[in-house]
Amino acid sequence: MSTVVGWDIGGANLKLSVLTDGVVQATLQLACPLWRGLDRLEQALGQARQRLDWPTKTRHAVTLTGELVDLFPDRTTGVQQILDVVVARLLGPLTVYGGPSGLLSPAAARENPTSVASANWHGSARLLALAGGDGVLVDVGSTTSDIIPVRDAEVCHQGLSDHERLVSGELVYAGVLRTPVMAMARSVRMGRRQVPLIAELFATAADVYRLTGEIGLDADPWSTADGGPATVEGSARRLLRMVGLDFQQAGLDGARAMARQLRRQQLQGLSRALDKVDGNRSARLVAAGSGRFLVHQLAQQLGRRCDDFEQVCAIEALDREMDLANFAPAIAVAMLREQVCE
Repeated sequence: MSTVVGWDIGGANLKLSVLTDGVVQATLQLACPLWRGLDRLEQALGQARQRLDWPTKTRHAVTLTGELVDLFPDRTTGVQQILDVVVARLLGPLTVYGGPSGLLSPAAARENPTSVASANWHGSARLLALAGGDGVLVDVGSTTSDIIPVRDAEVCHQGLSDHERLVSGELVYAGVLRTPVMAMARSVRMGRRQVPLIAELFATAADVYRLTGEIGLDADPWSTADGGPATVEGSARRLLRMVGLDFQQAGLDGARAMARQLRRQQLQGLSRALDKVDGNRSARLVAAGSGRFLVHQLAQQLGRRCDDFEQVCAIEALDREMDLANFAPAIAVAMLREQVCE
């Protein structure tokens, strides 16, 4: 049997997938607040090894986004220091995904940090391209959303770095879990009045989508903004605080009305970014990420076809109920690694 572990090392989360003979055996997401120190990454890697079992000489494929955190003075330092930890902790052959440069050895990755930095989106798009999956990949994650066109089996990105992709609209800093509500909108309507949102971290997008019922109560591995319970009522209390109200004043109905407005505004932001990236509005959407329900909603509003990433890429899983949407980059780099070795 051939086993590959794909790793997606972000600034807040560590995600991995275990593939054996091309079939996803397991996925795992762990909170990894990398900005607090490299020891957090070491701990997360250790936890992953304890919770998932794979052969000692398993091959590994790694993609990074964590070099952006303010622990590091610049991306080059971030890439190199993260790789130092990964190489020391992971046993077995290891490759690093370098975007258009493909899979690199750790030494080559250290020499080409700009290729390696924040390249996880490109891995997902490349797998889609190899699968003949023309369309626009829209991956709505916990913190960011990626919008990447794939045409004629090619990844047709305009930007490559975070800055270039922000300018092009291919990177949108809004997700369905960690995004502060104050970044989702400037105001909401309460009755007949438009009320500005308080510029404080009182609530996050996870509170919004708990109230709409589109994520589970345990979907977010992070503590809530106030350290309170990740319940529907707890989310309502936090969200109402964004407009200076207590739960007793507006209740669950008022909080849910706010959540629906914020959801609509996030969809509008995604639609504007999609227009910027793919103005002809003809290609199908390919949905990925923990917030792919928004992609399906967006496609419905625009009258466009929408398929799920794992279906287009023919990704097989040991368990049909396994969460694959949230692990597209980790699965993609593992599958790309397998294809290189076939």
